[in-house]
Amino acid sequence: MIEELNRISFDDVIGYEKEKEELKEIQNFIVNVKKYEEIGARIPKGILLLGESGNGKTLMAKALSSEINIPFYSIGDELNDDDTVKSIRKVFSEARKNAPCVIFIDEIDKMCENDEIMLEGPMMESPSPFLRELLTQIDGFKTNSGIIVIATANSTMRLSKSLFRSGRFDRMIEIRMPNKEERRQLFEYYSRNKKLEDGINFDRLAIRTSGLCCADIDNILNDAALMSIRQKQDVISLKNIELAIDRVMFGATERKLSDETRKRIAIHEIGHAVVAIATGQKDKLNKISIVSRGQTLGFNRFNEEEMERMGLTSKNKMIDKIKVGYGGIAAEMVRLNDISSGSSSDIERCKYMVNMMARRFGMLGITNCADGSYMRLDDGFSQKKKRKVEKLMDKTLEKAFKDAVRIIKESKELFDKLYNKVMECNVIYKEEIDEIVNNIKYA
Repeated sequence: MIEELNRISFDDVIGYEKEKEELKEIQNFIVNVKKYEEIGARIPKGILLLGESGNGKTLMAKALSSEINIPFYSIGDELNDDDTVKSIRKVFSEARKNAPCVIFIDEIDKMCENDEIMLEGPMMESPSPFLRELLTQIDGFKTNSGIIVIATANSTMRLSKSLFRSGRFDRMIEIRMPNKEERRQLFEYYSRNKKLEDGINFDRLAIRTSGLCCADIDNILNDAALMSIRQKQDVISLKNIELAIDRVMFGATERKLSDETRKRIAIHEIGHAVVAIATGQKDKLNKISIVSRGQTLGFNRFNEEEMERMGLTSKNKMIDKIKVGYGGIAAEMVRLNDISSGSSSDIERCKYMVNMMARRFGMLGITNCADGSYMRLDDGFSQKKKRKVEKLMDKTLEKAFKDAVRIIKESKELFDKLYNKVMECNVIYKEEIDEIVNNIKYA
């Protein structure tokens, strides 16, 4: 179906300057098609916008179409097998009559899933009706026809390789999560028509929303506005914005807990925080909460470093993360001489990280067992090699746990001050954490 775009422009897409430049190049292709044909350039038929949901992929596609002032046809995921072929044929038929134009396919990974199945023999592929018809239509229109197919996907893992053959989806643009500066700009943009109390620092909000996308920030400010209305306030308060951040990240439902449970959760969460501070991760720690929301009883919120956002890390950083993961269990053991079932997810996370270190990244000294994939030790390895890898993994985990216990025992003053503060306030932020840490000689 064809959509009205209400004059969306690239100015409505906050940040993502490099990504917008790539789309503006496509805009230039369409506007100056004869110029490119004269020097033998081929305009890409298909463009894949790749990234997490809520990052503005659809907005970018609409902005491109609106900037050129050409029709925008949308193929949605409401199609079923009975009407898929007819609907795709209809859209492409209309597009040929109204070229230049954009055909937009949202969440193509849900409709054109990679159906490759590993059998005893070679890998076989069973394309869906959607995929077969889509490829037929894309192959059926000429290069430089003015028709651009733009699709979005969260990942390429579920997509058939046939989509990426020459003359189909020739260009892939990754729409990453917004960085700190872009999150600050998003807070400014989405608050432009809202009444905020004086003194709200968007830089601090950007720090506290590491890992959130454009849609999340829009939802945070809208949720904070609704809370302010319910509380009969004339402006949106910082307190409600902070509360909205937690609701978006961890769930809306807040549960009341007994005093004994609150104390245990506080000890657990402060344990994570103390180990993080002792391993040089103080600057990444921006919040400690013992407010129970959804399935989350309490949490420490950390900012990701640039290297981590790019998917890069190091052996020492991963070991430090494992220590932090064991910080909650270590604190329960030292302070309560007990361990709760709430530590199970921490244990699984630590095992997952050491598994990645050994079997995917080759960080534990057995590089010939790592091939960049999630390997099973029952494939192609002798029993001796399996035991060696497992022993190294166990040794790494054991040392990390012992280090976490040692840190908890050596950091009594820091632990007590953070614990007392979080029991008093339920939530403590980076500024309060830094003030406590800076007044302790150990830290």
